[in-house]
Order: sequence, then structure tokens, then C-alpha cells
Amino acid sequence: MGLLEGIKIIDFTTYIAGSIVTRILADYKADVIKVEPLTGEPFRVWGRTLGAPTGAQENPMFEVGNANKKGISIDLKTEEGQEIMHRLLADADVFITNYRIQALETLNLTYEELSRKYPLLVYGFLNGFGTQGEMARDPGFDVISFWARGSVLGFLGEPNGSPASSLPAGGDVISGTYLVGGILAALYGRKKTGKGEKVESSLYHGAIWSTGLFNTASNYWENPRKTRSKPDSPLANSFQSQDRKWFFIGVMEYERHWPGLCRVIDRIDLSDDARYLYFENANKNSVEMTRILDEGFAKYTMEELESRLAEADIAFSRVFDAHDINRDPHALENDFLRVVTMPNGNSVPLPTSPCQFRKEGLLPWEHAPQIGQDAAAILLALGYGNEEIKDLYERSIISLENPREWGGRYVKWKKDGSIAFLRFTRPQALNAMDMDFLHDLDEVLEEIEADGEIRVVILTGEGKAFVAGADIEAFGRMTVEENYKMLEYGLKVTRKLELMKKTTIAAVNGFALGGGCELALACDIRIACDTAVFGQPEVGLGIIPGGGGTQRLPRAVGYGIATEMIVTGDQISAQRALEIGLVSKVVPKDELISQAVLLAERICKNAPIAIQSALKAIKEGREVSLDEGLKIEIECFDLCFQTKDRIEGVKAFFGNRAPVWSGE
Repeated sequence: MGLLEGIKIIDFTTYIAGSIVTRILADYKADVIKVEPLTGEPFRVWGRTLGAPTGAQENPMFEVGNANKKGISIDLKTEEGQEIMHRLLADADVFITNYRIQALETLNLTYEELSRKYPLLVYGFLNGFGTQGEMARDPGFDVISFWARGSVLGFLGEPNGSPASSLPAGGDVISGTYLVGGILAALYGRKKTGKGEKVESSLYHGAIWSTGLFNTASNYWENPRKTRSKPDSPLANSFQSQDRKWFFIGVMEYERHWPGLCRVIDRIDLSDDARYLYFENANKNSVEMTRILDEGFAKYTMEELESRLAEADIAFSRVFDAHDINRDPHALENDFLRVVTMPNGNSVPLPTSPCQFRKEGLLPWEHAPQIGQDAAAILLALGYGNEEIKDLYERSIISLENPREWGGRYVKWKKDGSIAFLRFTRPQALNAMDMDFLHDLDEVLEEIEADGEIRVVILTGEGKAFVAGADIEAFGRMTVEENYKMLEYGLKVTRKLELMKKTTIAAVNGFALGGGCELALACDIRIACDTAVFGQPEVGLGIIPGGGGTQRLPRAVGYGIATEMIVTGDQISAQRALEIGLVSKVVPKDELISQAVLLAERICKNAPIAIQSALKAIKEGREVSLDEGLKIEIECFDLCFQTKDRIEGVKAFFGNRAPVWSGE
């Protein structure tokens, strides 16, 4: 039985400080339900800032804060969404949030509101600066509240120099871990008093507590920053070995360990030297002592020093970086790090929560939930019927996600055999593109391209649009540099789509305007529903198509028609798109995907290498002269002629049977 089994916790958190609290409690086997907005919380894509993947198949940063939880996505600004939240809270033991006070007031989720309705509820709250005073409502990420105002950066760095850089999310994790103890104390207290409690903490308070001893001592100093060459204690300092590896020694009992340290550096003559033997004198002579130690340690390699320091029983460690940690056998052996296999098969070492229990055994690790992954099961348990759940989904009150569907917030995909289905999932904004959308699409295309089983990709949109172009609201806020960066990235992603080795089919389900039309143009085949609308309306905004429209549209429909569409900004119907060759088929909307699948299945019946070679000849040939294009065609033909599939195709033809392709 788990330590907290039977405890129900509603996790209404964002980013990492609050999520860490509930992650640790989930490790102890509390039933944690994470409540997110319809498109997921921002931390799902935060890993990009550190160069980590953020797709559904591999999102290690999100895993660290959200493993072992269930997930539901709700629009809490609606009456129905509020009803779901309060059904969740009706039998909950704990509610934890790190949303700003004003947001909680808007959603009627403050402690004052909830404690009246649920008097047994333990309410955990974590923010930047606490709940009293003029800063209570201020934004406070960990770099601001913990590292900067919390004085941590104030004493890291050389005197009179710039502060050191912060450790991303380090203050979040520390402060969130502190709050865990308060939550457990409140749960224990409830057993004795029969009453709930509000447990508050903040990043700023977490920093003050973490640095409390140092800050207390600094009352007696003029400048709390110390240099390596002039430390308070030369025996608590960093040094470098002969092979230029940094390490740190930490001697707390000065007089006891100084003679042993002298043996390490082969300076026995100093072991009873009064200038260095006692801490008071050593502090006065710290510059000279640091120089002596520098010279002594520099005579030996790190491996030699590890042996000599261990023999002298001196506390020390080589200064690790993140790569050292991730490969440290000691951390792995003790389950401080655990190698976790992601849904895509990649294995990544990830940190475990920092308490272990002898009888409880190894703490669990279930993957963090996808957006709305457990919504149906949670709602059924709350008494909702299947038709009610379907209605809530269709009215965008909740998100329902297939656990087999991967991707980010705005672009998702799944596969069925050799066919991948890519779906744009930002219907509230007509699937308009911003940087997050492009990041998601970029990662999804990478994942699909890497899947050797997939041969055809069908792209479509959710709601009324395929993609209705760029996000105009975001566009209006951009600087020139930001706009250029997005434009450049959009061209890269569109080009990646165009050059895929899979056959791509745009199943245009509605508006395909601006960048949406350009995405469709980058696909190999385009079919549309009868209500689809196409256009390049950018000139009406004072700009021109910037995602390839001026180049791909003339190649698709001819110079004259393309020029007319671009310079007028006119939108055209699906039927007109069929007439000019922009799409190859128009079908009723309710048949769009089934028709795309039939087309994909016809493609998949043919030899894989032949299809890839045909696509290569078509795509590369259209960018060169006819003569050069014919050379590419001959090369591709020659490649196909040497394959086992060509032999199988001929045998199947004369044997009057279906071929069995090997892809060789």
C-alpha cells in the first residue's frame, strides 16, 4: 500500500514550483489529478528554452514535474468548466496552486472561497513573494523571486563584478520541495483537529530560508562576496589539478585536518607552522595559503589527488557539470537518477524525488499525462455520461486526447499502419500559426520522418480551418527582428514538409489562408472539402506572402492566376481551386478524411522505393532545367531497377497476384 494511497489531490499548477509539490506527493502514491487549460499549461513547451525536446513522445522537462499524475484539461472560464472543478473538489483532500492571486479571484478558487465550501480541504499556495504587502500580486518566476531578490545571485560572483547566472528552475524545485512538508503536516493536523488548513510558501521565503545561515553571518561582514584567491577559509575552496580539472575541498575541523592536507601536497614542513596551523591565523594569511595550495595541488592529476585526499580523509569532490551528473554511476546506483524510456524509445536519465523509503521500495514512474489524457475516465467517475462528455468536448469545455496521439499543444499526430494523421489543434484561433505552432510542427515532422513504417502523411485541421494563416494578434506585437525570426523559421519548417520522403496529402477542411495555403502548397497532393476556402490575403495587411506563396503558387496554378490571387488578395472556393489545379479533388466535408485515407491506401499498395524515387524526381526536377530533371529521373529509375521490389513487381504481374514489397 502506498504511503499516501487514498489521498486525493487536485493539482492546479503551472510551470515547475507548484508541479514539483504534487509530483513528490504523487511519488508517494497520492491520487493526483492535474487540471490544465484546454491547450495545456505553458511548461509543456518550456524545455525548448534549454534545447530539450517538448513533443508528446519525448518531453523530459515536463516529465520531471508531472510524472505519476492523471490529467484533465478544462475551460474554467465557463460555467460547465467550473462545475467539473467543483465536482473534483467535493471529495478532494488537497488543492495545490501557484497561479497568481488575481487569477484565482477571477476563477473563484481562492482559499476563502474554497474553505467555505470544503472545510476539510488542505489548500496549498505557492507564489513569488507571499500573500502580504505590495508585492503579493507581482509576477515572480524563480530567477526573480528566488535567485535575484532572494540574494542567491548577490553573493555568487566576484566582488564588484556582475552576478552569476541562475540555475534554471532550481529555486522552483527547492521552494516546491519545502511546501511538501507543510502539506503533509496539515494533513496530519487535520486528523487531530478535523479541520482543513491553508499552507503558504513563496519563492522569496524559500530563498531566505535556503541562504539563512550565510545571510545571518553577513550581518558581520562588509562585503559578502569573496574571491577564490582570498577566501574566508582557504580550506573550503576550489582548486585545479595538473590535468586542469576543478575540485572543491571542504574542511570544517581546521586544526584536525591541516596536517593531513600538508601530506597531500607534500608540504609536511608547513604542518606545524603557526601562520597556517590555526584558523584565526590562516584567515589572516588566506591569500598566501591559497597560493601554496594551488601550487601543491597542481603537481598531481585529478586521479592522483582523489587517492591522496581520500587517504587523508579530506572531504572533497570534483566539480561536476550536468553531463557528469547524468553519467554518474553513483547517482544511478542509488536511484538519485533513473533512466526513463520515453514513448519514442529514447532513454533519458531523470532525477527522482529526494526521499527514499526502505519498506516502500522503489518509487513509481508513470509518464506525465498528455493534454486531457484521462478526461473521459475522470468524468465518468464523477458521474458524467458518455453523451455528456462528448457534448462537453464538442463545445470546447474539455479536451479529449487519444493516448496514442502524439505531438505538442498545437500539432498532434497518430498513425495507423503505414499512414500518419497530422492534425492542427488550435481551433479557437482557427489554427493560426505562431512560434509555438511552428515548433510543434517542426518536431512532429521530425518524429514522422524518423518512423520507417510510415509512408503517407495526411494533414488536416481541427474545427473550421485547415490553417487560417499567421496569428495576427501575435504578429501585431512583434518587433522587426522577432518577425524576421518567425518568418525564417516558418520557411524552414515549410521546406521540411515539402522535402519529406513520405507522400504528404493536405486534406483541407476549411480556411487555408496565407500561411495555411502555403502549408497546403508544400504538400504533394491536395484535396479539399466543398466548404474549403483558399487565398493569399497578405497584401491587405501591407505585406506579401512570406512562407513560399510567391514561389509555390505560380508553380501550382500558373503565373497569371497566381499573380491575380496574390495581388488582389482574393479568396477562392474549393470548386475554383479544383478548376485551376490547386487541388485534385473536392468532396463533401464528412467524406474528406475517408477519401484521403482511400488515396493513401492506393499509394501504399505500390513499391516503397519506387514512390520515394518518384517523389525525389518530381521535387528535385522542378527546381532545375528540363535536361537536368531528366538526368535525375534516369538516376531514380536506375535505382529502382536494381531493387528486389522491381523483381517482385514483375513476378507478381506475370503471376497475376498482388506484389509483396520488401522495401529493398
